[in-house]
Amino acid sequence: QVGAGNRMSQVLSHMQSILARMKYGPQSVICTNEFATALSLENDEMQDPNEFARLLFDRMQESFRKSSDYRLENLLPSIFRGTSAYVTKC
Repeated sequence: QVGAGNRMSQVLSHMQSILARMKYGPQSVICTNEFATALSLENDEMQDPNEFARLLFDRMQESFRKSSDYRLENLLPSIFRGTSAYVTKC
C-alpha cells in the first residue's frame, strides 16, 4: 500500500515539475523521461492525448484502490462522471 502511494506521489511530482517548467522555464524543450519512467511508459512510445489521459487516470485509480484512505477510491469517478468510449475506426 505504501509503495503504490509513493509511486503515485512520484508520478504527480514529476508531472507538477513538467507543468511548472513548461509555464515558467526558459527552455523550449523539456525532457519527460523521469515522468515516463514513473508511469512505467517506454520512452520511445508515442502517446496521443486521449491514450495518455486514459493511462494516467487508470494508473491513478489503481494507486487509489491500494491506498488505505477510503476517500480516494471514488475520487476520479466523482470528478469525471459519465462514460467514455475508446473507439478506433479504420
